[in-house]
Amino acid sequence: MTNSPVLLRVDAIAKHFGGVQAVADVSLQVDAGEILGLIGPNGAGKTTTFNLISGRFPPSGGSVWLEDKRLTGLRPDRIAALGVARTFQGTRLFPQLTVADNIETAVIASAKLVGRELQRDRAEQVLAFIGLERLGSAVAASLAYAHRSLLGLGIALALRPRLLLLDEPFAGMNPRETVDAAQMVRRIRDTGVTVLLVEHDMPAVMSVCDRIVVLDQGRKIAEGSPADIRANRRVIEAYLGVDEDA
Repeated sequence: MTNSPVLLRVDAIAKHFGGVQAVADVSLQVDAGEILGLIGPNGAGKTTTFNLISGRFPPSGGSVWLEDKRLTGLRPDRIAALGVARTFQGTRLFPQLTVADNIETAVIASAKLVGRELQRDRAEQVLAFIGLERLGSAVAASLAYAHRSLLGLGIALALRPRLLLLDEPFAGMNPRETVDAAQMVRRIRDTGVTVLLVEHDMPAVMSVCDRIVVLDQGRKIAEGSPADIRANRRVIEAYLGVDEDA
């Protein structure tokens, strides 16, 4: 744990879909200013946990708190207004709008800036931050995959979040793009935004995260620093695998 105050607290959340238990009594906390990774095999409950935090699904049990604000039971738009933004595995854009218009639409939706000039200035700042200012007039549907991912990230940042939930931000990227995206995540944290991310690219997770929580079959099986997780026998057996050359 860090010495920073707790920004997000998840207390024993659970989610059942009929007779299927997708998440079972998972508790975790994210300290202000850190990057926390949430990992595990397919079907471990990672994205469901994101959906419970962001209000997309109501939990079957437990609660979610942003500092002293209870998020459980709130609509996704109310949770976003409180400072929680997220990206999705399948990037959600307005495909027929330009890159700049996608960002400006998110700025307007945030309702945190009034006046077209201020809104355009904010959109330009976000475009510059994510490195897409040269593509501002391009139609979103024409972008390469890595640029689409960056645009999805920019849309989330345009909402001025305190907590950013990143769902597989490095998926589909080549090694160079992954390195660049990992640097972007660190830059986002350096601006004061706390990050919780789900990811399968283990080298990227180990390099970018301060702490890691591991899920397996809907339950938390480990939590600790990247070094702790890399050496955890239960995590190795459930997810990381054994390096036969080691």
